Amino acid sequence: GRVRGRAAHILFEKVWSKGEDMAIHWAENLPQGSLQDFAYGELGEKVARSDMNRAVEWVESMEESSIKVAVSEDVSREMVKQDPSGAGTWVMQMPDGASKEAAITQIAKIWSKKDPVATADWINQFPQETNVDSAIEILVKQISGTDPEGALSWASTISNPDRRQKLVQETQKKIQAQ
Repeated sequence: GRVRGRAAHILFEKVWSKGEDMAIHWAENLPQGSLQDFAYGELGEKVARSDMNRAVEWVESMEESSIKVAVSEDVSREMVKQDPSGAGTWVMQMPDGASKEAAITQIAKIWSKKDPVATADWINQFPQETNVDSAIEILVKQISGTDPEGALSWASTISNPDRRQKLVQETQKKIQAQ
């Protein structure tokens, strides 16, 4: 796993050094699967670092697929580092699907470390039918040490019953341990 990932990264960097067009061509011609998803994710990160608007347009032009998920993760990760609020607004406008859920998760991972209150406000803006369970879980784990009662309240909002029960129990154990 780790060796394969490192080898894929080295290979991608070598292809990227020959230019963006060459890297895109290479990624397009890889067999479908985890290596191709990885290559597209790396492309998303590189494009986002050089031109965020172009990266966003690229994601928005894609059909829902594992490739779009990989690119959405990396673009949202780069975007939230530069502009958390802008990243939050962008992902809210994405169509529902695995790509949106992946982007929500990436944004929550980074934003909740910087500003859990703003992250909570952002999560509250999503319509009820949007799956934000992963973002809530990340937020709960981030604030459970500083605001255990708030964490417990958030944990109880998880829509998946099994996931909710597990997170509530974990949070209650942290509260009892304090």
